[in-house]
Amino acid sequence: MRVTQAAISHQVARLEDLLGAALFLRTSQGLVPTDEGRLLFPVLEHGFDAMARVLDRLGGRRDIEVLKVGVNTTFAMGWLMPRLEAFRQAHPEIDLRVSTNNNRVEILREGLDMAIRFGTGGWTGHDAIPLADAPMAPLCAPSLASRLLHPSDLGQVTLLRSYRSAEWPGWFEAAGVPCPPVTGPVFDSSVALAC
Repeated sequence: MRVTQAAISHQVARLEDLLGAALFLRTSQGLVPTDEGRLLFPVLEHGFDAMARVLDRLGGRRDIEVLKVGVNTTFAMGWLMPRLEAFRQAHPEIDLRVSTNNNRVEILREGLDMAIRFGTGGWTGHDAIPLADAPMAPLCAPSLASRLLHPSDLGQVTLLRSYRSAEWPGWFEAAGVPCPPVTGPVFDSSVALAC
């Protein structure tokens, strides 16, 4: 079934009128969902997925299961992406949908079946299964490496940080030296840090 963009825009406008709230902000960069839009999205997506499964059954198609997984960007790029084709080959009955973000996961609100995150696994209300160890090691440009002879030398350079604030203090503690003030830029992805 094909629907024009104008028809979709008209239906969104009707839904916004019905709800009395905007679902999207119209910006020069495009549409940005409002809080109401983000809240409504997983409910609508779940409903449309459920309708699609029933229509597939009525149409005689094999049953496809949708699996929604939330992962952080680093894990998606470094581990998950290289394995997706093998997963698809082994499980053609699963329609895998991957969401990437680095926020604290809210499985129900985000409409996810599961999430993969770095951490201790101590998340209230969730069952956590360890998948792999995630060792951490500092990286630097080769031109900088020649000036770093001891872990304490890192206190003289700008340290790039991930959104996980305990990483540098933990690394310095493991190295046996006091942690200097860590004030460098914060990135939401280790992939961006390594560039």
